[in-house]
Amino acid sequence: MKTKHFCLIIALLCVSMAASAFGTLGHYITGQVAQNNLGSKQAERINAILNNATLPMVSNWADIQKSNPDFKETATWHYNNFESGLTRAEFDSLALTTDRGQNIYQTYQLIDRLQEQPSDTIALKMLIHLVEDLHCPMHFGRPTDRGGNDVPVLWFGNNSNLHSIWDTELIEAAKLSYSEYAEHLERQYDYSGEPFNKKMILDWAWANYQLAEQIYNDIELTTRPYHYMYKYRPLMEAQLHAGGNHLAMVLNSIYQ
Repeated sequence: MKTKHFCLIIALLCVSMAASAFGTLGHYITGQVAQNNLGSKQAERINAILNNATLPMVSNWADIQKSNPDFKETATWHYNNFESGLTRAEFDSLALTTDRGQNIYQTYQLIDRLQEQPSDTIALKMLIHLVEDLHCPMHFGRPTDRGGNDVPVLWFGNNSNLHSIWDTELIEAAKLSYSEYAEHLERQYDYSGEPFNKKMILDWAWANYQLAEQIYNDIELTTRPYHYMYKYRPLMEAQLHAGGNHLAMVLNSIYQ
């Protein structure tokens, strides 16, 4: 009996680790960058709403809820799928539609909701995650390959895919904790502190889409992973910091 219980516990732990590992570190990092750049008043208000949890500690909450039947409809909130070669005008015309993923649309909606009901804990946790997703290039990938999930890549001799390279592999290769990585990024980049307005969301999304276009055009370089990291780690780190920077701008605006 004890052996059965032990095996069951191990199995559950393995399932839990597998379910929570994808993209976790990147969200922790962006959450910590945002946390470090909250105003004192905003930090105090958000701390109360989150019951003393920090931004990095709730930044993966929305991913975990994908397995919750009560949040089934939010599965499409984490991404937008766009065809290649869009102009800025074409991109803007598609960005707020809801038939190809709802990341941009729901980011707008959650900001509006929190401006009216700032103590909505669920909306706040969801917004934190979606603003971070808004800066991950493969969350704006092509519909034909599910944002790079169906683009196989041999990464240091192991089978992977283009989405995983950007969600996990490039980040974890640095072998840093999320707090160490956040500190490194803040030494490289400054917090902009610009007053936030919602028009900025489309600009952030467009920049993310353009980086996705570059990544798709450079898939062959993944066969040389060290060269790939040399070229793309700085761009990945810039997006991580931008995600945290922009999240802080949004939250500082809502909770001013």
